[in-house]
Amino acid sequence: MVFVRQFKLPLLLSVLISAWVIGCTKLDTTNIGTDVIPEVDNVNTFADTIDIITTQGAFEGVYKDSTKLSLTEEYVIGKLNDPLLGSTEANLFMQFKPPFYPYYIGVQPKDTIVQADSVVLCLSFKAFYGDSTQPLQFQVYEISEDAHGEWDSVFNNRTINYAPLLNGPISAVKTVDIRQMDKFVKLGKSDSINYQIRIKLDDAFRDSLFRRDTTRNKGFLADSLYRIYNNGFAVKAISGNALLYVNLLENQTRLELHYKRKNGGAVDTAYSKFFFNSGLQGEIIRRSSVANNI
Repeated sequence: MVFVRQFKLPLLLSVLISAWVIGCTKLDTTNIGTDVIPEVDNVNTFADTIDIITTQGAFEGVYKDSTKLSLTEEYVIGKLNDPLLGSTEANLFMQFKPPFYPYYIGVQPKDTIVQADSVVLCLSFKAFYGDSTQPLQFQVYEISEDAHGEWDSVFNNRTINYAPLLNGPISAVKTVDIRQMDKFVKLGKSDSINYQIRIKLDDAFRDSLFRRDTTRNKGFLADSLYRIYNNGFAVKAISGNALLYVNLLENQTRLELHYKRKNGGAVDTAYSKFFFNSGLQGEIIRRSSVANNI
């Protein structure tokens, strides 16, 4: 008779598991460097302080706080009041000139000017920033003849507070509604235009300009003679809560001379245009961190 020895399965598994555990290498945490590693128990934290040394001073001279604008860029006029960012005021200075010399007022050289109607300063409107529901108000001034064009000279250093000398205003206060800029304005019999800021100049300036017609006292014979008469205009913001962006090189920026003319026939209405061309230009933008009631 053959006897077969049988082992119980649980006892065999216990032996195998014990052998596997004894044969494995147990990993242990290191204690090297414990004197330099700070203790963090996720309850108590530690911090350090870095000293920062700063210096407050002026910019590099009083003439460095300015930005140059090229003729192709858009210029800004208006007033803006932001309760968080403060107030901004932007005024524009520019010069319009006849398109040619010697210049004559009229469609044809032999036109007879029967009556001077009006002179309108026009700016090509491009965009705005601010509150369009509040109207803006502007007024035009004539730059003083004493400046003789030097207010735009690249050879003169100016502080940020500089502004050209001005004579008195030559227009009434003009109110501009931004929401109406897309509306067309009729010019003469067939022309119309929109997206244009139009400021009518007063009758005294109109009369003085027409008196300088080449056919009368030769005031438009050369650029040097015209500059003695007019050295440019300032468009100043009176009130509002928005900034308007304008382009000086576009055809819609101009000085319009409206009149009645006659050239051997019936009296007709027409208008001539002075453009910015190579005239002088500049603008002053003043910022304040304090909001004002403007």
